[in-house]
Amino acid sequence: MLTENDITPSADEGEHGHGIPRADTIHAYRQSWTRLRTPDPEIVMVIGPDRTGSMLEVGVVVEDGEDVRIIHSMPCRAKWLPRQPSKKKGKRRP
Repeated sequence: MLTENDITPSADEGEHGHGIPRADTIHAYRQSWTRLRTPDPEIVMVIGPDRTGSMLEVGVVVEDGEDVRIIHSMPCRAKWLPRQPSKKKGKRRP
């Protein structure tokens, strides 16, 4: 299980990251509800809530099937969320 010590500066709340506190990143990682593939086979995107319930996307490096470090954390973008069916606009039939 990853800890705050496994977060790289690129995923930190400092000047190199997106301002997400480490505790929120770890919470989202541990409470994640999905893991999604990325174009890079060694990285998965984990989607989960921070401590306030806002969704985060957390990039995790995987080596030999094990999560080894967190390299990315930011508010979750729409491209990582499930798509909702679109509602067709038009006249309703009686």
